[in-house]
Amino acid sequence: MASQVSIVRCASYEQAAVTQAVRDAVEKLGGLRTFVKPGQNVLIKPNLLSAKPPERAVTTHPTVVRAVIELVREAGATPRVGDSPSTAYKGIQNLWDVTGMAAVCRETGTELLSFEAAGVVKVGEFYVAKPIAEADVILSLPKLKTHTLTVITCAIKNMFGVLPGMRKAEYHRNFTRPKTFVPILVQLLASVRPRLSILDAVVGMEGDGPAVGTPKPIGAIMASEDPVAMDAACAALVGLEPRKVPLIRQAAERGLGEADLSRVEILGEAIASVKPAEFKLARTTAVRFVPEFMLSMARPLVWIRPTFGPTCEGCGQCVKKCPVQALTLVDKRPVLDEDKCIECLCCHELCPRDAVDVRLSWLARMLTV
Repeated sequence: MASQVSIVRCASYEQAAVTQAVRDAVEKLGGLRTFVKPGQNVLIKPNLLSAKPPERAVTTHPTVVRAVIELVREAGATPRVGDSPSTAYKGIQNLWDVTGMAAVCRETGTELLSFEAAGVVKVGEFYVAKPIAEADVILSLPKLKTHTLTVITCAIKNMFGVLPGMRKAEYHRNFTRPKTFVPILVQLLASVRPRLSILDAVVGMEGDGPAVGTPKPIGAIMASEDPVAMDAACAALVGLEPRKVPLIRQAAERGLGEADLSRVEILGEAIASVKPAEFKLARTTAVRFVPEFMLSMARPLVWIRPTFGPTCEGCGQCVKKCPVQALTLVDKRPVLDEDKCIECLCCHELCPRDAVDVRLSWLARMLTV
């Protein structure tokens, strides 16, 4: 059977509209009872990157989470919601409050899980949060966003959040370039695969995502049991050739899903009908498409580095989260050791004040033209 991706229009985050769109998207794939059985323990895994309000388009919108919770209960199963945010410097409760997860779970009587506090279990070669291993079914709720390292972050990248705490930083430290980091994400998908992905593309993110980009109205809810096909459809939606995106191509080469959209059945709306007239990719995107052997030869001339703006308050989160200790705090200002920097841009992604910008070398800037 061919991979399927359903696309349903959804113009706003009004709860009734989102609930109907989620229901329609899942029904096109056979309904949630195709994926969830009565009595099962269902882990709903949204993208809760950081403590940003829903209108910033950094995290999965709470109305989408509520709609999925309702569907799971209708199927006779028990929903739980959890993720491992990359940063929660004011505490996990603050993140839950700001993102709207606390209210949704309180009002629906759903358990909200901190992966950091839940313990870990080894699955394959990875130590994942215990609730992931305990779940009968994983429902992934990604957000459609650009990404300065992986080009886009949708269904495949959303699974990186099953790794709790500093384990994510360990992978960034040990696998320092896209060439080595992307295979880790692919292997993680092979080890921990969601049963179904339901993607929030009502408002996505363009520009320098996944945390500092610009909200971009798209007006769609998407669903698929094939996360690779889902990402391929999302790539096409934002103007990319799916098989040129390293994460999508390598996942398909591993046999984890379909990247060739000619082999994917699109149900509901056509991709072209919801594709924005304009969509700005991250400024780093062109560099991420350059073959690694060429980058290695041109490394002194092609580089991407963080720079720290006037809104920096010297909180030290970038210093704390840098996987290779390339940052130090001097007079409450981050100072970068360029020789240590691995260009992962975790500091850019995790800054609570959006004070980190991206700086490209002159040759890297030419690639983006």
